[in-house]
Amino acid sequence: MTKCGAWPHTQPRRPAGNLDILVNNAATLLMPTPTADVAEQVLTEAFAVNVFAPLLLTGLIAPEMARRGRGAIVNIGSIKGLRGASGSAVYSADKAAIHSFTKSWADEYGPSGYWKRWGLILSWRTWWGAS
Repeated sequence: MTKCGAWPHTQPRRPAGNLDILVNNAATLLMPTPTADVAEQVLTEAFAVNVFAPLLLTGLIAPEMARRGRGAIVNIGSIKGLRGASGSAVYSADKAAIHSFTKSWADEYGPSGYWKRWGLILSWRTWWGAS
């Protein structure tokens, strides 16, 4: 990816047609591991899937949705992104990033009239807000 540095896998391409929905749900689920035992490769791969991919995909798709004035982006979070857990520092951090992205994108795209409402879905609770 040119905007966020080298992408470790393939570069996403803009879809040929219009997308009406993007669900950022992919995640690398890690077994609980003490922070001192987390390998750099595990950290890199987890952030590539859980943080970089949603950011880059949203950056490709949201501007066109905003231009058309329609579409939805759903980000799947985790309670661990709100309150960490022992042995889950990496997963907690990347889910906290998703929570922050959700609110930031609402502010970013809200002024265009596109993203007036935002949603963050967790397994036990859903938050809704307005920008």
